[in-house]
Amino acid sequence: MPPERRYWHDEIGFNYRMTNLQAAVGVAQMEQIDALIRRKREIAHLYTSLLADVPGITLPVERPGTTNVFWMVSVLVDDRFPLTRDELVVALRQQGIDSRPFFHPLDTLPPFHSADPCPVAVRLSRQGINLPSSPRLSDDQVAYICATLRRLVR
Repeated sequence: MPPERRYWHDEIGFNYRMTNLQAAVGVAQMEQIDALIRRKREIAHLYTSLLADVPGITLPVERPGTTNVFWMVSVLVDDRFPLTRDELVVALRQQGIDSRPFFHPLDTLPPFHSADPCPVAVRLSRQGINLPSSPRLSDDQVAYICATLRRLVR
C-alpha cells in the first residue's frame, strides 16, 4: 500500500500467518466479546441520537431481524453537508479527531480492475467516512465528535 494513498493496493498480497501474540490477543478479546459488542453498539446509538438531524449526514441503520456489531460507525456525507468527505476528514483531523474514508471499490484497484463499473460502490466510496468507534471512547468523547460535526455544518 503506497503511503501517500491509504487503502490503495497496486498488487495482490497474501499473509496467512498469525503470530502467537495475535492469537493471544484474539483469545483475550473473545473472552470479553459480549462487552465489546455492547459498547460498540452503545457508541453507534449515541452517534445516531446526537447526529440524527444533521443535514448531509446519513447514519447507519439496523435492519429488522439483524444485529449490527458496528465494527465501524460508517456515515455518508452528501451534497447537503457544507464540506466534501475529504474536506471533512481534514477538518476533523484539525480538531484532533481521526477518521477513515471508506475503502476503494475493489474493481477500481489495479489487480482487480474491471471494465464493468460499479456506480453504487464508487458513490459510497466517495461519500463514506468511518467515525471513531473504539470501545474505549467515552460518551463525552463521542459527544465532542458530534459537537464538532455540528459546528462544521454552521
